[in-house]
Amino acid sequence: MIVTDNFVYIHAPKTGGTFVTAMIEAAAQAIPDFHATDLAGLKHAVVRRNPEQFRQLPVVTNRRNVFSQYVSRYYYRWWAVDIHVKQKYDLARVKNDYPSFPDLAFSEYLRFVNHWPYLTQIRPGVRQLLEERKLGFNTWSFARLTQQKPVGFLRDFDGWTDEQLREHFSTTRFLKTESLNNDLVSLLIDSGVSSRNIDFILKNKPVLPNPAERNGKRSWLAQITGRLAAFSGKSREPVQKKRWQELFTQDDIDFVLHRDRLYFRLFPEMIPGGISAQGK
Repeated sequence: MIVTDNFVYIHAPKTGGTFVTAMIEAAAQAIPDFHATDLAGLKHAVVRRNPEQFRQLPVVTNRRNVFSQYVSRYYYRWWAVDIHVKQKYDLARVKNDYPSFPDLAFSEYLRFVNHWPYLTQIRPGVRQLLEERKLGFNTWSFARLTQQKPVGFLRDFDGWTDEQLREHFSTTRFLKTESLNNDLVSLLIDSGVSSRNIDFILKNKPVLPNPAERNGKRSWLAQITGRLAAFSGKSREPVQKKRWQELFTQDDIDFVLHRDRLYFRLFPEMIPGGISAQGK
């Protein structure tokens, strides 16, 4: 979480947040009258963690095409690491349904990560709500990130009109992962920063987090053995990562259109061409 004079930036995982954080910090170092403070220990903090004294500021975060985000999570394979699986999932139940776990095909992963009864770290009442409402993993993550009261929001939003939904998010500015450089420059210009001082942002390439070092400690990636076939031994990038269109079947698309319907109401441009937003 980064606080500036004009906005609070909330880092949404797997959307380019490391890039935005690095560019904001670089701009603050180069421009004397632009101030940015990285709140220690709040890298992936949700909006509820925003200190009271900064809550009058608009919130900025990233939003990524929901289909691409599922693919990114699949290849990143955080969900397949023993330490996380044992902490968060009913592993016996998962393996009963998916004997080859964690070696899952993409369609299997999509159902696994959206099956709330597997989750053991969510309160029973919340887990029941998510399952009964058939809400998606990305929707739950999005609500937790952006809402002061995410459970109440997820309980009610289907009853809101599109206009009410847009009004609810009117104080939140979203930077698109697909055009992050340009969107970030526009945000800073709107915040009073001269465009000539931030031209470097337009030319910068993505900034990747170092997965082998998090907060001064060895991260989960250091624990992965040959099980993590999606990563090479030397690179931090997944090998032969496919575009979402190559992995999603029509049934998968329909599944996500319904589970993550919140995204498609807020950002209808995410709906694949020629397809309705109803899903199933």
